[in-house]
Amino acid sequence: MATRYTPLSGEALEVLRNTAQSVYLDGECYAFAIALKRGLGWPLAGLMEGDTIRHAMAYGISHKLYDVRGGFAQDDPKLGQPFSLRPPYQLRQIKEEQLRQVRPVHERTIRHARKLAEIIWPNWPWRSASSAHARMTAFLDDLESISRRHGVWVRAAIPNPAMWPHLSEHEGDESGYTLYPTEDGQGYIFDRRLGFKQ
Repeated sequence: MATRYTPLSGEALEVLRNTAQSVYLDGECYAFAIALKRGLGWPLAGLMEGDTIRHAMAYGISHKLYDVRGGFAQDDPKLGQPFSLRPPYQLRQIKEEQLRQVRPVHERTIRHARKLAEIIWPNWPWRSASSAHARMTAFLDDLESISRRHGVWVRAAIPNPAMWPHLSEHEGDESGYTLYPTEDGQGYIFDRRLGFKQ
């Protein structure tokens, strides 16, 4: 099918990153780390301060540590800066259960963290079957098939996400749908794409 994905960019992406960091850098980092573990299959890592898990992250590709700010080399001074920690860091592989023993981690917060992470970093190797992006794309692929079969397309009256969706008769130059994340990172919008298939 022809569904395309257009990621957030520019100021909208920067605002979403800053908002996510204000929530998931210190305070809800446990939920964010668990979201990365579940969504990417990466093991959890703890930035330790003695026996205390000061910050939770995921140990991912290229031997880097990942959190809401992105990926860091294990000796990067920026990694521990928000927690007043300096390299060499005390790092430990940890389990989700260990984080839950320290304090409650709510499933809703984990789901919300994953949704934001997928929108901020759409090119990370998300487990495709469970990613929101993959499910939304599959839905639009199915909708395209239905649209072609019935000659009816869902579209915006004007390219404006605040408008109600419209059904439109087939015009002959529909090339599929385009999927866009919302600027608040809470969902997706889509519209019919015109222009012949390439």
